[in-house]
Amino acid sequence: MGNELRKTLPARELVEHEHATPASAQTARDVALAELEGFQVDQPPLVHKVISTIPTSEVNIAGAVAAAAGFSGEVESANIAAEETFQYYWTARTDAGHIVDARMVKVETDRNGEVLRTQVLVTA
Repeated sequence: MGNELRKTLPARELVEHEHATPASAQTARDVALAELEGFQVDQPPLVHKVISTIPTSEVNIAGAVAAAAGFSGEVESANIAAEETFQYYWTARTDAGHIVDARMVKVETDRNGEVLRTQVLVTA
């Protein structure tokens, strides 16, 4: 069961910022800089390409009827790519007196640059 569940986890690949799609990179940058206004951004973003797959089963009608009747039916499973997204991570900081205020912004986009989710982590 563990092996079957593991097949459903997204595949992550670290990519160079320049290898992400231009539309997604620009959109993610605009969103992140708006969240980090007034902060010193430490470095270029860390970028992950994430590919999610969904295992599906294809059953022919004759096989399904035979399996339902208790005879051996054939079931073939196949994986289809469901979604490919880019996740961008920026870190930034600012001095707030004797405390360093640090933030990490995650922006996830599709290949066309549409923002799917954002998340801001704050420490102080």
